[in-house]
Amino acid sequence: MCYYRLIMKICKFVEGSFIPSFDGASQRFFHISENLSNLGVDLTIIHCYRGWSDLNIIKTKNFKTIAVSPKYYYQDYSVVDKIIGAIKPDVVEMNDMELLMSTGLYINKKYKVPLVYEAHFVSSVLVKNVARNSKTVPLEKIHEKIVAKIISGIICFTNIDKKNLLMSMKIDPKRIKVIPLGSDVDTLKFRKVTKKDDTVLFLGNMYFQPNQEAVDDIVNKIAPLVFKKNKNINFRFVGDVPDIVRERYQNERIVFQGRIQDINKVFRGVRVCIVPVTIGGGMRVKILTYMASGIPIISTKVAASGIHYKQFLNIANNPVEFANKIIKITGDLPKSINQGKQAYQEALRNHSWREIGKKSLSFYKTIIKKPIVSSLSPIKVETEPFWLTETIQKGRFNKISIDQEKVYILGHGHMEIFKATNLDNKNIFSN
Repeated sequence: MCYYRLIMKICKFVEGSFIPSFDGASQRFFHISENLSNLGVDLTIIHCYRGWSDLNIIKTKNFKTIAVSPKYYYQDYSVVDKIIGAIKPDVVEMNDMELLMSTGLYINKKYKVPLVYEAHFVSSVLVKNVARNSKTVPLEKIHEKIVAKIISGIICFTNIDKKNLLMSMKIDPKRIKVIPLGSDVDTLKFRKVTKKDDTVLFLGNMYFQPNQEAVDDIVNKIAPLVFKKNKNINFRFVGDVPDIVRERYQNERIVFQGRIQDINKVFRGVRVCIVPVTIGGGMRVKILTYMASGIPIISTKVAASGIHYKQFLNIANNPVEFANKIIKITGDLPKSINQGKQAYQEALRNHSWREIGKKSLSFYKTIIKKPIVSSLSPIKVETEPFWLTETIQKGRFNKISIDQEKVYILGHGHMEIFKATNLDNKNIFSN
């Protein structure tokens, strides 16, 4: 552990919601941060604070978080400049192209620190499938070409995403590393399904277009076919959900429970978990969560990308196949129990957050040896990341008025608040 502490200082940028974590992206941000810190890394999170995260929870964590307003995250580099100058990280990691082109380029050019792009999805591919806006796709492709020139490495989650990134960004394959997402086997309690369990579960942020389309398919196409053959089965949807979706679909057998704080309560009475997602990219955290629960899973082949699932995951690619497999699985208890055990064991073997932290560290050490330092000047971005714009427009998070000039330094049980103009090295190292 001391070895990593001596040589590795990492600074990660986190946009949107952070802690508490209620979606795949924020869960990764939290778990990878916690495990890198446990491995001895000197880790600092720079968080774009919009009032959505709970600062009182963040301050309890064993790593430093510096929360800044969107103003100082994207446009005014003075605060980030002070932080990077004080910390002198070995690696800076960002997961948004807009940020890489603006703040990232500034950091890279001034401090010659290598930039890592954590690609949660291939932006041009996701925008093409989700936004269906002819103007947005070319813009994302331009962004990808610019980012390819300034980053030292890319972390993605699946081989499909790696292939698409290589095609769109024309980057050296050695600079792309596939590191899967983790499964929270430490928090989730494995449970064996029983004959009494009668619920089909869909877990996810239903403001996200791919998930919203999956909900439409479940309610309108899959559930009616299931109800014809089994009148005892119910469908449960857990996660942030637009009011209009809840009002349109909820009834006695189709229930939207919204956000549930205790993840183990999500799986009470659940007989099978489903993922009828047909568009998007990256790796589905919901499948990894299902795996840790020990409950059988049905998924599309697209959604299961990047997961070694042949022994335990049931593949269905259209509503009829989903309905038939729900009926078949709920009628075969021994096979369901066996599949649940196999899924859990796979989560333990290949999706431990600690092992993922180690793989990330190994990749950082590789790209540090041959960093890319760009001569390009920072690009002042006019728009926020595509996924964030969608989240705000659909009303998943309310706009909260915050003091743009406040900087919060949190961690190890402490929280200090400073004015941006007064921030200095002493403040940055205050906890």
